[in-house]
Amino acid sequence: MNVYVFRSEIYHARNKDLILRELKLSVYSDIRKLIKKVGSTRTRRKYMTGLKLADIEVFTNEYAKKRQLVVELADTMRQEMEAVKRKHITELKIRVASAAEKKQELSNVLEANKELFDKPRAHIFNGIKVGFQKQKGTITWDDTDKVVELIKKNFPDLVDTMLKIETSPVKASLEQLSVSDLKSIACTMEGSGDKLLIKPVDVNVDKLVEALLKDESKD
Repeated sequence: MNVYVFRSEIYHARNKDLILRELKLSVYSDIRKLIKKVGSTRTRRKYMTGLKLADIEVFTNEYAKKRQLVVELADTMRQEMEAVKRKHITELKIRVASAAEKKQELSNVLEANKELFDKPRAHIFNGIKVGFQKQKGTITWDDTDKVVELIKKNFPDLVDTMLKIETSPVKASLEQLSVSDLKSIACTMEGSGDKLLIKPVDVNVDKLVEALLKDESKD
């Protein structure tokens, strides 16, 4: 049947049943292709409602087939990368150890000749920046209550800037309240409805694919 005829009927049909009869829903892949040709997303969704679980299974199976192709390629890439790693890992360890040794020698030389880096404090040789830099340092204390007490005693005018006092709701406790109770304290529950679920069982594969794509984006 001509595709343009189908498009016209899909646009003008008043209900889904007429479309299903005309298209003879025996091959679900053809249905999906025809529905895809309908103009807007809202229209496509309208004519995809009212399906049975068997129909959902067909769409799921087709997604699973495409995903399996991803799994197979990702596994091939993983095996090839593991082979490369096994081939070079020993030499890599040797080179890392050698570089670490030379870095330590360089550190010793710098420490012994600190006077060479008064101005400027650092130089760049062969792509490596060497020298000294001022450290910001970190403030530490053992007794928080003692520090707070002494700040209030020695710097009373700076308490507002030196001390931070916070009072905030505890979400873990609020989650135990009903919707009406939450409303009484000006809180609302969001995102508690149904969420679309498409989750393969072998999630480790997805993590591998994400890692591979992340590495690619860095390049």
